[in-house]
Formats: sequence, structure tokens, C-alpha cells
Amino acid sequence: MKILFPPGIGDIYWSLVKLRSFLRAKGAPNKPDIYIGTRPDEFDSHQRAWPFLSMFPFVNPTGQTLNVDDKPPRFWERAYTQSRTGIFRNVLGCDYFIVYNGPINAGIPLNEVDPQFECEWDLLLPASDHQVDFQNQCQVQFGRYIVYHFGTRGTYKYWTEEFSVDQIIEGIKLISQRTQTTPVLAGGIWDKEDAGLVRLVNEAGCRDMMGQTSLDELYGMIRGAAAVTGFPSGLSILAPVLGTKTLSLWSGLYPQGTWWNVVPPSTWMRSYWAVPTKDYSVSLWVGQMEGIVNA
Repeated sequence: MKILFPPGIGDIYWSLVKLRSFLRAKGAPNKPDIYIGTRPDEFDSHQRAWPFLSMFPFVNPTGQTLNVDDKPPRFWERAYTQSRTGIFRNVLGCDYFIVYNGPINAGIPLNEVDPQFECEWDLLLPASDHQVDFQNQCQVQFGRYIVYHFGTRGTYKYWTEEFSVDQIIEGIKLISQRTQTTPVLAGGIWDKEDAGLVRLVNEAGCRDMMGQTSLDELYGMIRGAAAVTGFPSGLSILAPVLGTKTLSLWSGLYPQGTWWNVVPPSTWMRSYWAVPTKDYSVSLWVGQMEGIVNA
């Protein structure tokens, strides 16, 4: 069986949540071959898909990407806005395209979409020896630390219009003081060209780890952190799954259902919290982070 997945780590995670039940229902005798659908872009957003997929023994990552531009016309857009299902047949030579971004973006819980396939949120993310070693290295290098993840370009402009870079800088400084933690800025190599993030390094005193970790090392850094906070991304979606307390700041671009349905229900208010950026204040962020870190 050939299955096409979307490129983002969070997007792939939602597809995997349904996949094992789907494969059992289809009587698939072997691990499916996984392909990634992507458009050529400056970020190479699919690059971390392969090491992420290699963590799961029930799939076979092929390492092959398929160009989704206009094949078929506008199918990608339709799939990403379709909220009734996340499973599409015969796409780009694959038997199925499995993508749940449409329902997630509409605020619909995954268990209500394609309900014949069970949600299995308990996907194990084992820590390799190298990941554990890197976790220890981070704790030695940074002491007690918080991982921050932001963006100011692209869609993240909606976030910074509501909660500005100036507010983020002020908040990081106060959170670091109140919690006695080192601020560590995570991100991809492409984030180094983000002027807003450069300000976080220069003005908020963040230790710059953008583009300096493999996916395995990133997860080690997350596991060793006192907490994770920032704008939603694959990083903040998987952080609570890894057991690290996470406060995610969401724009009103998405309904509140989306804020919560991106992670396992078992993590809600235990290792995952979500708040709106609209009318959010620095003092509220600082107080919430202080409570989460010290709880």
C-alpha cells in the first residue's frame, strides 16, 4: 500500500493517529510505503518528516517526495479545507492521501471524523541513546531552561499583530527572572533569517539553537526543558506528547477547538495549555508560565 502524507510533523502526527486502525480495517499485510506531498519552497518543510516517520515501526518511509502543485488542480487546497474526512483515494499514484488538517483547522475533534477508524494517540516516541545524551548536554549547558518557539513571517504575522515581538521580548525577560530559567530559542535553519527572531536572541537574551539540532536532538532538548512556550507548530504539538509542559499561544485565525484538538486529550491541562494571543498581556503570560514551571 502506498500512502501520501502532508509535509509538517504536526500534520503527519494527526495522520498517524488514525493510521493503525485504518490499516487493520483494510487488512494491510505489510507496512505501507509512505510518501510526502510537498511544494518546492525556501523552507524545505518536509526535511524533518523522514526522521520523524522513522520513529514509528508500523510505516516504511520511502524518502520520496511528490510535487503537489496543480496535480490534480487545486486538490491540495480542497483536501486542506475538507472537514468531513481526511482520507482520499488515488492521489499522485498513491492508494491513499491521509491528511486531517481540514477537520483540525475547523475545530473538529479527530474522533468525530472518519469515526470507523479509532484514534490511537498513544504513539510512542522512544528516546534514543543520542537523544538522552543531548538532553543531558542541554541541562549541563543551560541549567534550568525553557524552550521558546516563535515566528514572525508568513502566517505568523497574524499572531504578532495580536501579540507583538516587543511583548514577546519583554515577556521572555520577565519569565526568565521569575522562574530562574535560561531562555533557549528553537527553530529551523530558515528561522535565522527571521528578523523578529534575531531580535529575540539579541534583545531577550535567548540562547540561539535555531538550525543547530537534528530532530532527535530537538526532542532531547525538549525533554530536558522545564517547559515549552510559543506559537503553535509541530514542535509545540509534540512537546506535550514527550511529557514536557507546554503553553501554546494561538491566534484567533483558528477556532478554539483547533487549539485543543491538535494534541491528545490526555495532555489537556496536564502537560498542555492553550491561550489566545488577542488581548493577551505580558503579565498574564508571565504569570501563567511561572505557575506552569513551578507547579
